[in-house]
Amino acid sequence: MFFLAKKILGKIRQALGLDRCIACYTGAAPIERKVLDYFASVNIPILELFGQSECTGPHTVNTPTAWKIGTCGRPLPGTESKIDENTGEICYRGRHIFMGYMYMEKQTVETIDSDGWLHSGDVAKFDDDNDERIPAPSGFMSITGRIKELIITAGGENIPPVLIEAEFKLAMPALSNCMVIGDQRKFLTICFCLFVKLNDDGSPTDVLDGQALETSKAIGSSATTTGEAMKCAKWEKYFNDGTEVANSKTTSRAQRISKWTLLETDFTEPTGELTPTLKLKRSVAAANHSKKIEEMYA
Repeated sequence: MFFLAKKILGKIRQALGLDRCIACYTGAAPIERKVLDYFASVNIPILELFGQSECTGPHTVNTPTAWKIGTCGRPLPGTESKIDENTGEICYRGRHIFMGYMYMEKQTVETIDSDGWLHSGDVAKFDDDNDERIPAPSGFMSITGRIKELIITAGGENIPPVLIEAEFKLAMPALSNCMVIGDQRKFLTICFCLFVKLNDDGSPTDVLDGQALETSKAIGSSATTTGEAMKCAKWEKYFNDGTEVANSKTTSRAQRISKWTLLETDFTEPTGELTPTLKLKRSVAAANHSKKIEEMYA
């Protein structure tokens, strides 16, 4: 059966211009799980990897024979990795590590410690599926955030917001974006953004679109704008139920979301809340929606 399927899927590869492609890799900016799932369904594995200029390319890689969707793969043979116990930062060393920044001794010392570990600035975790050829941890690695993005609550807990936000988007497909709030706060809250139509210049409207509009119909709501969704009891139940599901996935009580709010529109690059690679600018988004955020802590 797979032989026949490959003949059909081969036509899809050809139509996409990928019939001569040996392997497809992605790195740098995060890629959505649904994109990976779609290409995998047409027999085009997109293999994620993790690396930096400071390690002359990749450090962890998925391969056609060792691949887990949603992870950055296993470390390369000949390398070592560790997770900082206090911050969750991924640190690594090996012959692929650079000697330092030219004429920038201070920055070099800040990046490579006295034992030769390169501090990546990324928060990560490894699963237990280790490669016996490589010192543990050598399982499949997932990036959960940046050190600079870590939320430190009023109680002193270090919270990786990206991991929590990913669970909320899985629990509620109608969400285009979301942002966890809680730095120096007594509890965590979250801002929700639904999928909305965009203007010609890429700026957002308040008109529901795509999965958000489909969800509105599915839950029996007549809402077609974010303003109408804010006043709709059925949407309120959707958010409450989704929050309960996402909270059940957390690893500690400190990571649970206590309150949520729906924003009038989505985060976009023209409004300054997203980078060109669609990474969230948290400080800008927090400033733009400070009133709604403070209402949750009032």
